[in-house]
Amino acid sequence: MLQLLLSSALFGASCSYLALKKQKNPFLWFAIGFCFGIFGLAFLLVQILNQSKQKKVLAQQGPEKQKDEPIALHALSIYAEKVWYYVDANSQQVGPISHDLLKEKIRNGTISLSFLVWNESLAEWKKLQELLC
Repeated sequence: MLQLLLSSALFGASCSYLALKKQKNPFLWFAIGFCFGIFGLAFLLVQILNQSKQKKVLAQQGPEKQKDEPIALHALSIYAEKVWYYVDANSQQVGPISHDLLKEKIRNGTISLSFLVWNESLAEWKKLQELLC
C-alpha cells in the first residue's frame, strides 16, 4: 500500500513539474498524475509534443500568419452555430461548411483574410477581414 502511494505521488510530482515548466496548471496535473500514474504522465508528454509541433508550424508560416490567425478565429466565435459559404481563389462559391471546417481552412491557409464569406446572419458577402472589426 505504501509503495502504491509513493509511486502515485512520484507520478503526480513528475506531472506537476513538467506542467509548471510548460505553463500549465501544476495542481491539476499533479492530480492527474497521482490518479492515473504512467498514463497521466504519457498524456501530458503527448500534449507537450503536440504543442511543440504547433509552434514549429506557426514559425514556418511567418509572423504575419501568426498574428492574423488567432484574431480571425476568435472574432468568428460569435458565429459558431452558423453554416458558412465562401468564394474561393477561382471565384467559385463553396459551401455550406461548418464553423469548425471554416476555422480549419483558415488555419491551413485554404481561406485567406481577403476571401468573401457569408452566413445567414450577414446581410451581404463580406471579406473575412471585415468580420474582425
